[in-house]
Amino acid sequence: MTVDSILAAARDAIGTPFRHQGRSVGRKLDCAGLLAHVAIENGHTPIDVKGYPHQPDGRLASALAAQPFLVRVAGRPQAGDFILFHYEDDAHAGHLGICAGQMLIHAWAHAHKVCEHDFTEEWQRRVVAVYCFTELSYGR
Repeated sequence: MTVDSILAAARDAIGTPFRHQGRSVGRKLDCAGLLAHVAIENGHTPIDVKGYPHQPDGRLASALAAQPFLVRVAGRPQAGDFILFHYEDDAHAGHLGICAGQMLIHAWAHAHKVCEHDFTEEWQRRVVAVYCFTELSYGR
C-alpha cells in the first residue's frame, strides 16, 4: 500500500453521484462509502455502519475509531490521510474526506458527487481528527 494507491482508489470514484449511505462506485457514494471503497481497494475489510441519519450523531467518529486498519494521528493531514470534519452548524463531526496534499477528495452532498478541490483554509479549520492506514503510520 502506498499513498499513490490510496489516492488512485479515491480518484477512481470522482464523479460518482452522492447518495446518503451509497456504497457503489460509479452509481452512488457518500463519504463513508468512499472510505470503504478506498479501504477495500487497498486490501482491507472495513467495518461498515449502516442506518445512520443524515444529521451527524457521533457514530462516524466511533466508526472510524473501530476500523482495525486505521490509526488516529496528530498534526496536519498528509496526502493519503482520512480526515474527519465538523460542519459549523452540526453538533457532531459528520463528514469524511481524503487529503491529497493541497487538494481534498470527498463525496460531498453540496456538489452532488465525489469531487476533488482545493483543501482551503475553510476546510482546514473544520478538521476534527486525522487518521491514516496503520501501514503508513510509522514515524508519525
